[in-house]
Amino acid sequence: MGTTHVLFSLLIYFLLWRLNLIAIEGLSLIFIVIGSILPDIDHPNGLIYQFLSLPEWLVKGITSLDRHRGKTHTLWAAIVVLTSSILLFNVYSKLDLIVSLMFFLGYLSHLASDSLNKTGVKWLSPVFEITLRWKISTGSKSEKYFFYTVGILLITVMASKK
Repeated sequence: MGTTHVLFSLLIYFLLWRLNLIAIEGLSLIFIVIGSILPDIDHPNGLIYQFLSLPEWLVKGITSLDRHRGKTHTLWAAIVVLTSSILLFNVYSKLDLIVSLMFFLGYLSHLASDSLNKTGVKWLSPVFEITLRWKISTGSKSEKYFFYTVGILLITVMASKK
């Protein structure tokens, strides 16, 4: 579902652009994509590892810390990502706040799209153990339909005139 997460985050990014809420800017575009795959740092086959090319021992170490869709798939983790990115990107590196906001939005887009999965996401765990879920199974025809639908919407949004 990694590529689906990327495509979904791009749809959100270009919808915001189409609504004149953001300008297309390279770093913010890169960081919404990175944010969209970061929650799967708890999965040994996560797309984030394909981008980072980390040694196998490190991947095993990171993924052994928690189950898939555990702590990294919560609103609390997203808030930590937002706070950390503001400190790192905006305070220390003097990048625009939009970079941190896109990183956070990418992270949230991942949680939202995982909430469409049968396994779902416990957004507020461990405070509330309520799972938001729907019917799409990873790797199923329904995920492929979702992927193509998002792709068509993305092309439509990008191609339409402002």
